[in-house]
Amino acid sequence: MPTIYSNAPLGNNPYQRMIYSRFAGYNVRVVRLNTFYAGEPPEVREGDIYWIHWETVEFGSPKNEVPITERFQKIEAGLSKLKQQGAKIVWTVHNFHPHNSARDMEAIHKGREILVRLADKIHVHTPYAKDLLAKTYGISADKLVRVAHPSYLGVYEPLDATMERRDVLPSANNRRFVHIGKVQENRGGRFMWKALKSLHLRDQSWELDITGAVIAGERRGQQAIREMSNVRFHDKYLPDDELSDIVASSHMCVAPFSRILTSGSVNLALTFGLPVIGPNVQALRDHLPEQVRHFLYVDGNPRGMMFQMRKAIDLDDVDLLAMKAACMDYAYGIRPEVQSEALRTALDVPVS
Repeated sequence: MPTIYSNAPLGNNPYQRMIYSRFAGYNVRVVRLNTFYAGEPPEVREGDIYWIHWETVEFGSPKNEVPITERFQKIEAGLSKLKQQGAKIVWTVHNFHPHNSARDMEAIHKGREILVRLADKIHVHTPYAKDLLAKTYGISADKLVRVAHPSYLGVYEPLDATMERRDVLPSANNRRFVHIGKVQENRGGRFMWKALKSLHLRDQSWELDITGAVIAGERRGQQAIREMSNVRFHDKYLPDDELSDIVASSHMCVAPFSRILTSGSVNLALTFGLPVIGPNVQALRDHLPEQVRHFLYVDGNPRGMMFQMRKAIDLDDVDLLAMKAACMDYAYGIRPEVQSEALRTALDVPVS
């Protein structure tokens, strides 16, 4: 039986389970990149896959005690050996910049140059990502595979249960917004506090759930927001059922993500029919159906975010319901089994 060796833990993030779901007959094992310089790499067979995700964590860590030259030499040698034994090397590109600027971007570029040379296929999620990677690293078109990040239909609850929500708005006295996931450097925390302060001065007929922890670097300016009775900070990783309940009971998602390539948070919002308020950048536009892109604001303008939230507060429920249906229809088209099958086909992986 063939094996997918993933460098990333399978953990709580369902992404890998979603994209591997149509790779019938494959075992999935975790073998980190540091195995090539700190342990024994696996003995692979023809048809196995070594699949690399979130490479910025390994390549950009400033705390690694092994000299970078030694690390990269051994990783390159290890990956080359896997290819010689008949394994495919696949790299899925989730980010261009790491989530925080403490990681070493120069080292990340050096590590990626190894992957560009050795990967059989490089998987990206959007046209923007494909163009950016090709331009930055000189990747040939035949090596790049574009298959969108799947929605989460069927992951947090049965697909039919989610689709039954398509034509009904959550009941609430106020317009309900949600920020999905951690508030961290690339996700606009301090920017968002400014927008929320401006909004609160003009209108209080709204609610906001912030579903993840706020990292230390983004806490500046948050105290005034914590004093607002209509903002709920959850300050922790939420179990799946709590997270999905919050998202499903919201009307709109705020995604002030200033430095993204791919956003699972946005796709989770679309899964439950939430239009997205975020910066008008190509990376985000590529994630959204055309019908809801008019809630994007000029990047870097907190007043723009505030005005788009006011527009959402005043939006007629009939119009909001139409956008909800458009979001969910889009999510249905990129549901996990569809995207996994598209990726399997693009990688030319046979079904067992």
